[in-house]
Amino acid sequence: LFAGSGLVELTSEKDVIAGSPICALSNKEMNFDFAVCVENNENRKKALETRLEKIVPKSNFEVIKGDCNEVIEDVIKLVRDKFKNPIVFTFVDPEGMEIKMKTLKQLSDAFPAQDFMINVGAQGVLRVKGKLDKGDKSTENTWNQYWGEINAEELLSEIAQGKSVEEKYQEKLQ
Repeated sequence: LFAGSGLVELTSEKDVIAGSPICALSNKEMNFDFAVCVENNENRKKALETRLEKIVPKSNFEVIKGDCNEVIEDVIKLVRDKFKNPIVFTFVDPEGMEIKMKTLKQLSDAFPAQDFMINVGAQGVLRVKGKLDKGDKSTENTWNQYWGEINAEELLSEIAQGKSVEEKYQEKLQ
């Protein structure tokens, strides 16, 4: 999810490195049978497809255009149609709080044999928390969809008392 173009620029060094889809599919030890990548931007989607075709056959991957929260049923259907009892590894790397808890739940419910690797952008979460603490309600919907059904006041309080965002997110996922 949030596949990107296949390359990532490290802003501090201006280095360009392979992104997660390229790393996963070019890793011969992992030997993934198939990859489903989701990218919302058409130009990044096309760039990713071009880059992946240079390292694996087109039959080894599919790049779906769209917001992963909106096309998750397409992802699930594609995997179910292709594999009877898949073992799924889901990599989630949003820039901020774009992933919705209900999307992760849909995936989890769809594939019992599944591992997740989720990049939790703690700094972005803390920025949104700061706005909420100041009474700015403009980010409340994003907050609620990111965390799912959870007591927001209790969560904000626990984070304010020193519990890490990563700890709370892991608890919620469990």
